[in-house]
Amino acid sequence: MKRKGFFVTGMLVLCMAVLVMYMGSALGAEKVYNWKWYSPYNLAMSPTMDQLPKMIDKHTNGSVKVKLYVAGEHPFQGPDMPRAIKSGSAQMADILPGYCVGIDPRLGATDLPFIADSVAEHDAMMTTVLKNVTDKLYKDYGMVYLASIPFPGQALSGDMLLKDWNSLKGKKIRVYNKVTADMITTLGGSPATLPSSEIYQALEKGVVNGALGAIVAAVKTKTFEVAKYATITNAYGQGSSYAFVVSKAALDELPKELQAKVLEAGKEYQTYARKYQYDDVEKAVGEAKEKYKATVITIDPAFREEVRKKMKEGCWDKWAQTFQGGPELLIELEKFHENWVKTHK
Repeated sequence: MKRKGFFVTGMLVLCMAVLVMYMGSALGAEKVYNWKWYSPYNLAMSPTMDQLPKMIDKHTNGSVKVKLYVAGEHPFQGPDMPRAIKSGSAQMADILPGYCVGIDPRLGATDLPFIADSVAEHDAMMTTVLKNVTDKLYKDYGMVYLASIPFPGQALSGDMLLKDWNSLKGKKIRVYNKVTADMITTLGGSPATLPSSEIYQALEKGVVNGALGAIVAAVKTKTFEVAKYATITNAYGQGSSYAFVVSKAALDELPKELQAKVLEAGKEYQTYARKYQYDDVEKAVGEAKEKYKATVITIDPAFREEVRKKMKEGCWDKWAQTFQGGPELLIELEKFHENWVKTHK
């Protein structure tokens, strides 16, 4: 009888152990990872952001939940985003290389106006010439790339069209940093600095004759009520591209299959968001023409190439002289462009 009792007791203990293991496994499979995403933008500036958490949720079957906090809902500014990730304050963020020049001045290369002729060239430049720079940034701050979106549709809106070297003579143009100020000076205009919230009034009163920025933003802020002309320059340096990143520590905490699913969601989002932006530019151009009766042109390719050549002396060289290794990096960027043009005719 004792042996039978021992046997029964042993079987019960074994069953309980198996049950505990099963429950633990089941609970682990159902674990939900809650992430915070800090952005320096709001949905008016980046209207697709709220789709990325949804895509991550879909790809991970609800195992990874991302809560988006836009500008004003968290204490970090644009240049602070890498620190937000490294400190563990947030598991996701979107970063603009130009914001990170305090970490590495070479990242300012992405803000050089007319440095690339297209989004494709800009992307390739980031993954070749600037790869070591961005890799170091990501490694030092524990970040993993998810997706990126360029800023297409960059334009000069105001009371003139940018057609030749005389277009900006005697014109004051609102700029937002030193490189864009150098750009306008090179084009023959006078740069003026003022907050974005004052652009409409400044144009209306003639304080400035034009302003740089995305044509989508100009439409949303009703700028074309007081600015009847716009030239799309596609000077990709005016804003560069911003990347969506995830904390490596947070990603490593996930099971391997979930890590892959999060990265898949990033790829899906990049395709979606880029198409949305290009469609948004077309829509904005149409609205500017139809609703506001504005004249919108794209800068003439031949003149754009002339502008690009003059940017070296008027803008790029000045930037390159501000830090050690700058001139050498600029040479690499110029060689890259020459090869790109030869192979992408």
